[in-house]
Amino acid sequence: MSRSINEVRLLGNLGKHPELRYWKGVPPTAYCDVSIATHEEWVDTKTGEIKKATEWHNLQIVGSQAELFAETFSAGDGVLICGKQKTRSWTPEGEQKKRYKTYVEVSAFWPAGFKKDSAESIPPEGGE
Repeated sequence: MSRSINEVRLLGNLGKHPELRYWKGVPPTAYCDVSIATHEEWVDTKTGEIKKATEWHNLQIVGSQAELFAETFSAGDGVLICGKQKTRSWTPEGEQKKRYKTYVEVSAFWPAGFKKDSAESIPPEGGE
């Protein structure tokens, strides 16, 4: 039995409009590589100043979910995603140094009901 968990949940805003692409094959497989931004705020205990930070997360959605994601979301939309963290590696042709990319392989997603910098579209607590 495995004693580890690889589970990622993120709530943030899409950085740009999702672009649907297809891997070659029979049949071709749809995929969508996008990124979302998560934000945090805190008060600097020394200065009392409000600090803000943004973290960007790479996502990959595959198959019919990729098609639905690309139809549903656009830049700035709030989205809640669940998935697994993955890292892939490759060596570009003509180079000797291996490259790495870490991303979240999305297994489920939901609209979060808000857009970046748009408090009016956030549903009130407890429902609509």
